Amino acid sequence: MTEPELIRIIESSKETVLKSIRRHIMPGMASLVEDLVQDTYLRYYLKFKNKPSLDPQDANRWLYVAARNECRRAIRKWNREGRAYSKLQAEIKVSEKKEQDIAAIEPDPDKRKWMESQINLLPSPYKETMILRLGGEKMESIAKKLDISEGTVKSRISRAKEWLSRFANSNRTGREKK
Repeated sequence: MTEPELIRIIESSKETVLKSIRRHIMPGMASLVEDLVQDTYLRYYLKFKNKPSLDPQDANRWLYVAARNECRRAIRKWNREGRAYSKLQAEIKVSEKKEQDIAAIEPDPDKRKWMESQINLLPSPYKETMILRLGGEKMESIAKKLDISEGTVKSRISRAKEWLSRFANSNRTGREKK
């Protein structure tokens, strides 16, 4: 396909492609129309670059379907990204709530002694991270104090919780057998 043939196809099918996109796009996705048009014509070019060009009527049909399919792909992507964004927002809200709750909770003295004894059994990096976290420090602050990344802080806290959980469960199982 030559450049003049592609230009001819684009000029003769603009209305068809836009009609297909308007019909198949979701409300609120108008900002994607230009991208969808470009993707549709790119698909056409890649499909027919080494083949003879379709006659205008067949090209219009092909492009209408291709535009519809591009809209469907865009909608699936939009939905995936929207769900991922919503999920991330929910996780952030939960995380912020947990941080507030952790700072507000003060366990009774017996539970506190037991928790401190369990934390003291943790390996050193996990122990110091957990002590700071339970002291009400934010992740960013702990990272700065320990000169590590926030990801490492989160990882250490997660592993410490896992270790404490396994240890507590093994003690509980041992007591139930007696």
